Amino acid sequence: MTNIGIPLLPRSYVDDFAILSISNSLSDNARTLNEGLKRTLSKLSDVGMTIDPDKLDLMHFTRKTKIDLPSIPYVVDGKEGIISPKKVMRWLGIYFDRRLTFREHIKIMCNRSRSIINGIRCLSNTVRGMSQSHLRLLYKTCVVPVMSYASPVWFRTDRRQKHLIETLDATQNLALRMISGGF
Repeated sequence: MTNIGIPLLPRSYVDDFAILSISNSLSDNARTLNEGLKRTLSKLSDVGMTIDPDKLDLMHFTRKTKIDLPSIPYVVDGKEGIISPKKVMRWLGIYFDRRLTFREHIKIMCNRSRSIINGIRCLSNTVRGMSQSHLRLLYKTCVVPVMSYASPVWFRTDRRQKHLIETLDATQNLALRMISGGF
C-alpha cells in the first residue's frame, strides 16, 4: 500500500512482470517498490524460481525535470545490486520515457520501419522490380503495423501531437515515394 492508500499494482504478461506504485513522493514510491520487489522475490523463491538481475528496470514517471531520482537496492541469489532509474524503458515492446512523451518509441518504430522500407526497396526496380500494387501490399502488411505499434497507448485525441505525427509522416512519405516510383 502506498502512502496515499493506493495498493501496489502488479502487471504481467507471460514472463514480463511490472510493479506500479503511485504516490505523492518519489522516495515513498521507491520504498513501496522495494517492498514489492522483496515480496515478489520471496514468492518466486518459494516456487523455486528467480529473476535475471540484468533485466530489472526502474522508471519514475514524473513531469519534474530537476530532481534526484531514487534507486532501489535488491538481493538476488545472495548478490546485492542497485536498480537505477532509466531514461527510456522497454516493456512489452513499448518504449516509455519518464514524462510519457513517447518520442523515443516513435523514433525507434520509425527506424525499424525505414529498415523494412530499405529491404522492400531492393525488390522494387523501375525496369524489372515488383509491381506498384505488390509494393503497396508489402507496405501495408510489413511497414504500417510496425509504425503504428502501440498507437492506442501513445496517441491522444484530446492533445495535438504534431512532433510524433510529423516523424511518422516522414517515414510514410519515404515509403510512398518508393511505391509510386517518384524521386
